[in-house]
Amino acid sequence: MKDGKELVKKNKLSKEFNFSVYHSLSVYKNAQQFDVLIDDNPAPGNNKITSTFSAQGIPGLFTENSSASFDGAIYTPGWDEYNSTIAGWNNSANGEKATGRWTVSKNGISQSEDKGSFSAFKGDLLNQYEFDIQIYKNLNKNAQPDKGTAGIYPVYVDKDNYLQIGLNFKSGNLDISGKLKGAAIVNSVLPLKRKVVKYPDPKYGDGLMKFYPLKKNTELSSLEIVKSVYNKGEFLVNQFDSLKIVYRYNGEWHPLDFKVAARDNQAVNKIEFGKITANALRLVSSAADNSVHVYKLYVTEEKTSDYNLRTVKLDDKVILFLDGKQVAEIKGSWPASQVGLFSKDMSVTYNGITLFER
Repeated sequence: MKDGKELVKKNKLSKEFNFSVYHSLSVYKNAQQFDVLIDDNPAPGNNKITSTFSAQGIPGLFTENSSASFDGAIYTPGWDEYNSTIAGWNNSANGEKATGRWTVSKNGISQSEDKGSFSAFKGDLLNQYEFDIQIYKNLNKNAQPDKGTAGIYPVYVDKDNYLQIGLNFKSGNLDISGKLKGAAIVNSVLPLKRKVVKYPDPKYGDGLMKFYPLKKNTELSSLEIVKSVYNKGEFLVNQFDSLKIVYRYNGEWHPLDFKVAARDNQAVNKIEFGKITANALRLVSSAADNSVHVYKLYVTEEKTSDYNLRTVKLDDKVILFLDGKQVAEIKGSWPASQVGLFSKDMSVTYNGITLFER
């Protein structure tokens, strides 16, 4: 229906389609894009419909010159979008204009301006929901120092009622701020520095060499090497007398200059070094058996190039997860809200965006 006129397009079903049994009919709406599926498969013909209708609406059931029964109805406000399917990020529900240069490509939705503060919003006003997103720092081609902050509004009503979560790539912190009825209710900083476990990738290594992939442009400062031996007496052996470590950055391998920091735990040795930026580590042995007796690494990650943020908005609080680990719980009873994206003094890309009402 458009401007009071009904538009009808008929797509023929298969001759083998059985009308005497139940079938699932699913419609996924993302902004003005509708995808139609029958029994979890794309409906025949025109199964992707783009509408100019942008107002809110509700689903319904109908029959026309026939009888039918319906069962197992599910309706979930929200969306699941990625790559070039991302759509609908624009002005806020209260009419605040989106700012910045937001473009959608196969890599997701990007904001390309690197000076100033920019934002975009999406979704209906909901009371309780979950919001999940992957955030990628756009890498510097000229290896310039990190700057700026990028993140999300897991709660946004207006400038006096919001919660803002920002990845500060310059300071290496997670910045949390928010207002409720015009008053600041939170202003905290959490370090992005953490210890992460890394296992060798067998595709690029063997017993003589072990390869450990990292995220692009990961900044690290120490390693804990967990030994892999069959005889516990061999834990006493100093792995570093025969172990060479190199790291890859910008496609080139560089030797790692380190010092042994701890040998108290016989099964684990810790090494430290000046901060480096890398996207992979490689361990090579010069021992008599030419084997790398290392099981896994604990990497002290100062910061990296991308993070996953997930938030859960409840009636009285918002729970925040960073890469799947709960890191904060912010008390506050905001009214029905929508979500937003923002960046300050940096370009950024978002992908794998999911929101659904609880």
